[in-house]
Amino acid sequence: MPAGAPARSFTVAVRDLFDPAASARLKHPRRLDEAGAALEQAPFGLAVIQAFSGVKGSQEENLALTRAQAMVVRGYLAERFELDDARLKTKGMGEAAGPGQEARIVISVYAP
Repeated sequence: MPAGAPARSFTVAVRDLFDPAASARLKHPRRLDEAGAALEQAPFGLAVIQAFSGVKGSQEENLALTRAQAMVVRGYLAERFELDDARLKTKGMGEAAGPGQEARIVISVYAP
């Protein structure tokens, strides 16, 4: 992750994107369109797509799932929007959701 805070970030609940939530199959990809349009319209240095899971399942399964979900989100953004996909990075976080936090996708956009 780059040093410093992102210039902008977008968060989408996993349950709103994937069907079922414990899969890497997009159910409602259009929920990523706000982030994709912002990336397409404004220059950015790097965008990091992080996927966070809940604590259900094993740590290894959750890490693999979040890696796959982050890659699927990256693929959708790269295909749907005119972006420099070399500036889109992914990070599967595994069981990083704390108490009271749901599984989510966070897209952090860093300035050029």
